[in-house]
Amino acid sequence: LLNILFTLVQYVILRRQTQQERHQNEAQKLELIGTLAASTAHEIRNPLTGISGFIQLLQKKYHSEEDQLYFSVIEEEIKRINQIVSEFLVLGKPTAEKWQNNSVKEIVSEIMPIVFSEANLYNVEVDLQINTIQDVGVYCTKDHIKQVVLNVAKNSLEAMPNGGHLKILIEAEKEHVIIKVKDTGEGIQEEMLKHIFLPFITSKEKGTGLGLVVCKRIISMYGGTIDIESEVNKGTTVMIMLPSAHSA
Repeated sequence: LLNILFTLVQYVILRRQTQQERHQNEAQKLELIGTLAASTAHEIRNPLTGISGFIQLLQKKYHSEEDQLYFSVIEEEIKRINQIVSEFLVLGKPTAEKWQNNSVKEIVSEIMPIVFSEANLYNVEVDLQINTIQDVGVYCTKDHIKQVVLNVAKNSLEAMPNGGHLKILIEAEKEHVIIKVKDTGEGIQEEMLKHIFLPFITSKEKGTGLGLVVCKRIISMYGGTIDIESEVNKGTTVMIMLPSAHSA
């Protein structure tokens, strides 16, 4: 009996050590990305700004349809690089200079026109449901929460290329406000779901694997959590939980 107990204790200790090592490895990866971002992001953006300026000058000089097509492609790729650099900056050193008591209803309402516009492209029905009478507030930088919800909503839309239904819910508990984003899309495989918040994990052909990592970093910065439940061919639910302003 003592041998069995000793073996069980050893197993529990080993399992905890393994979990701690995994968390440490994940933290080290994020720290490495942050260091990379801090040292290179501005160095990347400076030449990009110059390139973008010269492209605009060339657009005015060369007016043929073929030239304009090439210029538009270059501009789109520059925007994509800038977007990736922005994600790296948030990972490296997220900023929150303007912490204010912001209405969650207002934050979500302000991004809904963008969501509706994107949804039309995917033939997706969108439903905004507010299950709280009170206008719950969260101490945050408004643009950060907009970025998170918009990123999650776009992921949902891209998971429904043949149409479907997207539901965004706002709920309030005693100490928290909850934003849920539900879709009827392709879902996420179980193996990928386990690593979904790790850097560079993505199922998108042109994805960077940084979007959800950035989202988690932002939500964690405000003392909240973000969790994902998904079933292949049935859909995905993302739940964002943030401390309400009166409990912060």
